[in-house]
This record gives sequence, structure tokens and C-alpha cells, in this order.
Amino acid sequence: MSSRLDAGPDSNSEISGERHVATETELTSRRGVVNTYQSVEQSEIQRQEFFDGPTVIPTQDCDLGEGEFVVVDQHKPGLALLLGFETFSNGEQSRPGVVRDLQNMYQLFHTYLGFEVQTMKDLTGAECEEWIRKVTSDNDLLERISCVVMVISSHGSEEEIQKEKTPGMEFRQKEIKYYQHRISTRDGSIETSKIVNMFDNPKCRALRGKPKVFFIQACRSRTDEAKSVYDFVDSGVPIRIQSEDGYEAQPSKGPTLSTHHNPVVQCESDESRVDAKGIRAENIHFRGKRYMDLLQPAHSTMEDQIVVAPPPCLHNSVIVMASPPGKAAWSESIEGGWLIMGLYQVLMQYVRDRHKIRLLQALTRVNYFIALTLQSNTNDPSLNAMKCMPVMTHTLEKDIVIVPKNLQRIDTPPDLQNTVIQP
Repeated sequence: MSSRLDAGPDSNSEISGERHVATETELTSRRGVVNTYQSVEQSEIQRQEFFDGPTVIPTQDCDLGEGEFVVVDQHKPGLALLLGFETFSNGEQSRPGVVRDLQNMYQLFHTYLGFEVQTMKDLTGAECEEWIRKVTSDNDLLERISCVVMVISSHGSEEEIQKEKTPGMEFRQKEIKYYQHRISTRDGSIETSKIVNMFDNPKCRALRGKPKVFFIQACRSRTDEAKSVYDFVDSGVPIRIQSEDGYEAQPSKGPTLSTHHNPVVQCESDESRVDAKGIRAENIHFRGKRYMDLLQPAHSTMEDQIVVAPPPCLHNSVIVMASPPGKAAWSESIEGGWLIMGLYQVLMQYVRDRHKIRLLQALTRVNYFIALTLQSNTNDPSLNAMKCMPVMTHTLEKDIVIVPKNLQRIDTPPDLQNTVIQP
């Protein structure tokens, strides 16, 4: 899979349609060779097994009890609100992968989990607010649902909202920077906190006590800092792998793969991008090949204190961001965002295994899937093998259990048996 940044001018995709198995060199971090206790021969066997078969994420069934929110479509279905942004009027790079994001989420939540689904694409900021306001004021709709899930896929950034200097030492002051997350819309951007808070409207009594879940596939890099793109990406960390019999294998003499049973396999017909408006366009030039400005970040004479205002986590709610504060989030030009890709793959595995979905447990498996099976592959070799880890915040009093449709009736959704889950 060839990767590129989701920021700045449009770049040319190299479409070959061929599968690409990452080489030892490609999986070596730009900061040094990754040391593992896994032999090259074993890595090759695991890669071939993974390439030939579907990705299998271990799932676990659960019993229904009085200590969970239960979503069953025959009684009270969930409501899924899908919001994607592909094109922008302010010059931001288009995001063709959002089409797959919306398709996968509709199939997952409607076809297999029995949710009622509403989908919107390329709205302005005002249209976003109008749509959410309409949904949250529809008491008939909200009375018959058991929970709300909102999935957003777009560019994003953490933008400075206030500066304040706090007196310190005689010759030194500490600068406090406040940031809040914003999601790009067709005509600009909207505060993530504003979207979340609209589900806490005092007039929206039908949602009180019902769980609300937000999945936000958008970057969290910061737009005002004159830094290199490398300050916004995550190069990952070396890991040591233990053999199944409990004894560590002898380290190989050369560079080896830092992979588990799901080595990274990506397709050259796809490209990874950073879902960031914060990666400065003047540092990125596309003329058939990518060149990156490697300027070192400017160092301030003052000690900066960063304060990030995260989106408010309402009572009985879950917020999953695609990356940690200040870091970029990746998406593929064909397969879509990594967070949404991981969510689809893991929850579909629960469906195929005919297991009920305990949400918080499943989200841990989403992190597992993303950490061990996804890495960037861009036109710039120095941006290859980058990683990304979603971040979850929740205030649930009890876990959410979703009962797939194939456990609620004898017949199985028509194309379930033919669904092959691959990265």
C-alpha cells in the first residue's frame, strides 16, 4: 500500500493493483533498526500465512445480565449517525477513502447490527449543526432507540484558542497554550465539543441515561507550531516477541520484523494519508514525487505549557479519537481511515464468530488490530512504517452489549458467509 499525507495539495496515486509484502528494510524504523527475538524465517512463514488467509481477531462471547446496556434491534435498535467529508472548498486535500468509511459503517451497523442509520456527506458547518439539532429534537425517534453512535471522518486539528503568560522567574516566563479540537467541514471547521454537546441538550429528555458513542477519524496535530511533519507522526517503538512455548528464541543476526501473528501486509493500489490540516502545505510538494522540508522545529526561549481541552465526555458516553493529542491520524485513499477500518474489521469478526459484542472489550481489540497490522507506506520513505494508536475516554456506568442480528433470528444476513475480512 502506498501512503501519502492527507494534507496540502492533491498528490498522484500510484495504482498498480498488486499486493505488496513489506520488506525488512521497509519495516525498519528511520530512527534505528528494530531489534526482536523473531527469526527472519519465522517472520516469512507468518507473513505468508497472513497473506493467504483472513485476519482473525480473537473474540469472546458474553452473557447478558442486568449490569449492561443491551442493544437488540428487535426491541430497541441503536441509532448510527454517519458523517463523512471528502471534498473541501478551502483548498484542503480531498479524502476519497471516506466513501469506503461510510460504506463499511453502514454495512456494519445497519446490515449486521440492526441499527437505524442516517448518513450525511460533505456538509457545511451550519448544515452539520442543523442536522444534529433535527435528530436530537426528534423525540419519536429517540424514544424507540437504545443508544446513539456517531462516526465522523474528516480532516482535523488542535487549534490554539487562547494565550496567557504566567509570571515566573525574573528573566523567564511560562507561556500557556490552550488547544481545542476542530473537525473540518466543507466550508471551514467546527468544534468537536460543539458536536458532542448537542447531544446533551436539556430539552432532549429522550436521550437521558442512554449511552452515546463517538468515533472521530480526524487528525489532532497542531496548526500554529512551525515544526517538521515528523513531530506529528508516531514512529512506533521496538517490541520483543516471545515464542509460544514461553522461551525466547535466539535473536537473528540481521534486521528482523517487529510483528506478531498479523504481520503488516498492504496493497500498492492504496495510499496512506494523514488526516491533518495541521501539516503545513508549504512543507509538502507533489510533482510526481514527494519532497519534505526537514527543518528542525523552532525552539522558544520560554518554557511552554500545553493545555489541551478534550471534547466533553458526557454522562454514559464514549469518545474514541483516532490518535493521541498533538499526533496525526492516518487513512488510506481506498480503504479509508485506520480507526474506522479497525472498528469494522473487529466488530465484523464478532459477527462472524456469532458472539455478542461487549463494546469496551471490543475497542481494546480494535487498538490491538491497528497496532499490529497497520503501518504507513508513503511516497516518502522517511514517512514509511509509521504507527498510530486510537485514544478512548468514557464515562459509562456499565458496559454496552450489542447483539448482532444473526444471533436474534435463525437466518443469517445474506452475504455474511461470503464476507472475507482482510486488511
